[in-house]
Amino acid sequence: MGNKQLTHHNHYVPRFYLRRWSSNGNSIWDYRVIVENEHAKYWKTTSLKAAAAWDDLYTQHIDGEDNDSVEDYLCDHFETPTSKVLEKLDSGQALSARDFSTLADYWLIQYLRTPAFMGESFAILNGVFDPLVKENIDSISKQLLDKGKGLFTGKSSSEIAEGPFPLQPFEVEVNPETCEVTVRTSVGRSGYLAAIGTVLNGPVGTYVRNCNWSIVQAPVGLHFYTSDNPAIVIKPGDDGSLPVGGLGLGRRGACLLLPLDTQKVLFAHVGSIPLSCPAVFTKMQVDLINEAICGSAFRHIYSRKKDDLVRRIRPRAVNRDFVQEERDLREAWNQDQAKLEREHEVWLANNA
Repeated sequence: MGNKQLTHHNHYVPRFYLRRWSSNGNSIWDYRVIVENEHAKYWKTTSLKAAAAWDDLYTQHIDGEDNDSVEDYLCDHFETPTSKVLEKLDSGQALSARDFSTLADYWLIQYLRTPAFMGESFAILNGVFDPLVKENIDSISKQLLDKGKGLFTGKSSSEIAEGPFPLQPFEVEVNPETCEVTVRTSVGRSGYLAAIGTVLNGPVGTYVRNCNWSIVQAPVGLHFYTSDNPAIVIKPGDDGSLPVGGLGLGRRGACLLLPLDTQKVLFAHVGSIPLSCPAVFTKMQVDLINEAICGSAFRHIYSRKKDDLVRRIRPRAVNRDFVQEERDLREAWNQDQAKLEREHEVWLANNA
């Protein structure tokens, strides 16, 4: 790693972005959706350094050392280009097609880099692992029996995704005598980072980038919130309901949103024709978007100022045990994940 200082304090929502909701450039108003007790304040100021951060969320343990190449990649390929586009937007300059491509890329990585997506990726893996593994084990076992061989390298045939993202940490072992196949994986940091790379560099990522993106204003006197999970997908129901989460990124009719500041939202309507988006939202649309922002928040809703409306949109939960469990998870995160990554490296070396 040379003389470069490792970055351990990872912001899953960058400071340059959150600063757009700060009135002093140093802190932001923070509404927590889960608190330890009912006496906790509804709003408090949180420093930009502490907001939307998780130590070693992206750190990988490779060849006996901590590696922050994912953090560097996110900064160089997404955060720096996007900050330049937003500076251009703030100055009143017209944005080019390349600028909108940069913002689309940023929407995608912001959607993927959060603990909210990490939880979704774990749930998906848990749901599909057993049936997929059984299907592939049956196929592998049949081939081995048909060919009379017990050879299997355990290596993935998938191409390595662009960027510093690992492959899913699957471990496959075959008993050459019985042709019994055993498959293991761990639900943790490596799998989460692999999921980011898979979506970012796969057909879903390409589809999202090719949507018709635009920037839409709020009417005078209205404003947008943001959150620790600000890139959201919504599809308002015919009955007026507003489901958030669990929606496919390429689902026709879905709306992809990212508030850019208190007055502007990056917007794409999946399947819409170019230039079909209004330049200014109505009050009803702003209310709907703010409801979606609050509903999609992972643990925090952020605002330029305290706003009691948030309490009605997203009533907070009180759960001392949950808050403590999550605090313990974060404190042990790097140690636990590094152990899993070391064990997988050993397995790979022994099965090369």
